[in-house]
Amino acid sequence: METDLKNVFVAGDASGLSGTITGAGTTGIMAVRGMLKELGKN
Repeated sequence: METDLKNVFVAGDASGLSGTITGAGTTGIMAVRGMLKELGKN
């Protein structure tokens, strides 16, 4: 969920992929996974 700006990630309603609280939570998890991968901690 990284944007065109390096190290800028979006989650929840900002990602445009969620329509429910469950979807927002899921995109939050996806963003954290992306951040951890970028930091080499995955």
